[in-house]
Amino acid sequence: MRRLATLCAGLLLLAGCQVRAVRTEAPRGDGGSVYVYLRPLPEGAARLRFTLEGAAAVSAEGHAVPLELRLGELDGRAPGRQRLLAAGRVPPGSYRGLSLAVGRAWLRGEDGEAALLVPEEPVSVEAPFAVGRAEAALVEAALRTEGAVDQAFRFAPAFDAYVPPRPVFSRIGYAASAAEDHLAVFDRKTLEVVSVIATGRGPSSVVLDERSRRAYVALAEEDAVEVVDVAAGRVTARVQLRSGDRPQWLALTPGGLLLCANRDTDSLSLIDGGSAVEIGRLPVGDEPVFVLVDRPGRRGYVFNARSDTISVLDLTSRSVVGELPVEAGPFRGSINRAGDRLYVIHRGSPYLLVVDTRTLAPLERVLVGPGASAVHVDLRTDFVYVANRGSNRVDLYDPFSLLPVDFLEAGGAPADLVIGDEENRLFLALPEQGAVSAVDLMGMRLRGLLEVGREPRSLAVWGARD
Repeated sequence: MRRLATLCAGLLLLAGCQVRAVRTEAPRGDGGSVYVYLRPLPEGAARLRFTLEGAAAVSAEGHAVPLELRLGELDGRAPGRQRLLAAGRVPPGSYRGLSLAVGRAWLRGEDGEAALLVPEEPVSVEAPFAVGRAEAALVEAALRTEGAVDQAFRFAPAFDAYVPPRPVFSRIGYAASAAEDHLAVFDRKTLEVVSVIATGRGPSSVVLDERSRRAYVALAEEDAVEVVDVAAGRVTARVQLRSGDRPQWLALTPGGLLLCANRDTDSLSLIDGGSAVEIGRLPVGDEPVFVLVDRPGRRGYVFNARSDTISVLDLTSRSVVGELPVEAGPFRGSINRAGDRLYVIHRGSPYLLVVDTRTLAPLERVLVGPGASAVHVDLRTDFVYVANRGSNRVDLYDPFSLLPVDFLEAGGAPADLVIGDEENRLFLALPEQGAVSAVDLMGMRLRGLLEVGREPRSLAVWGARD
């Protein structure tokens, strides 16, 4: 019995939840999630550095639920930006706030850093919030600088925390976290995560319909597409597809027809966005992984990775009207401003293929290197952006010469690219960093990095230039 008590106490210490009046309760399978973000450390904390050893959500009854710590050290000299501090599954219900366990702390002076005494027990952070079943909550915390260092030898941190207000829908962006089953909702202007929407398992693609104020999410691991009410910030409907479909990518026509590429059944689902009902299905090539619609909404293209083809769709008759042979493993594509050029990158070929959309004839092969991961045409300039899995930079190609004329630092290897038109800003999904980076296209300068959860692979923003 004594060994069991000792083991429990040790586990509590590791989780940062050693609170005398609080016991730990494991989350149930039907629970929700909580994400804790930390505001940039204030200027008054420039001399301060400290570590955290644990975090927990504290229920209204005083039960502590350990969270996974995502940020172990905080340094007042680091560039100021919002950080994902902790996250985890929790039982549904009401919560009084958080508990943060401090590890060590130092204060910088003229002679270097001096260690500070730290609190023996976790710091309580008052922040009432609620989590429903299969829902997610976001709590944002900020360190108070006043009184954080007591008499120059004791670290006595205090935090303010709150649930951010619902975001203005015309400024939102979505990042689909394939490994954490959620959409991170971010503000395109402030470059901060403002909300999290829980989804089903394996969100692989997200598209946004501004006209109906809905978003659609493909769930690769549940053979389904979910419908998100943008204003309410929650899932409101689900389209159940066939077993084994494994939907990979979504595209939306101007008329509200949703196209869903089903990788494992070599098919394309036609879904009415308004009623959220699958109204048809087309056979395509082997292993469709991407679908693209031209701006008038008359033609679509399905990229078939295993058969090395692109299925050409007539969206008026809702039929497959052609099969375009390309190079090994067509993976992503983009169409230029005039709509007469289709740019295709491949998994198994180092070439960017340029196709005439009127004749479906290949026009150019451009060497971009192996491992191309994303391609996007800027509709203001027709410049072609090409990202590579093995590089943190994105190359910029002139549309006439098809030569690289510039590049930008992405902050990681991008999996998806989208341009916010109003800010003239390129957003890039970085799966390895669990982040979205934002680059101002005027000057090609990295503007911000948003931590959105593990493996973001698809982006959608309100007011996208597409």
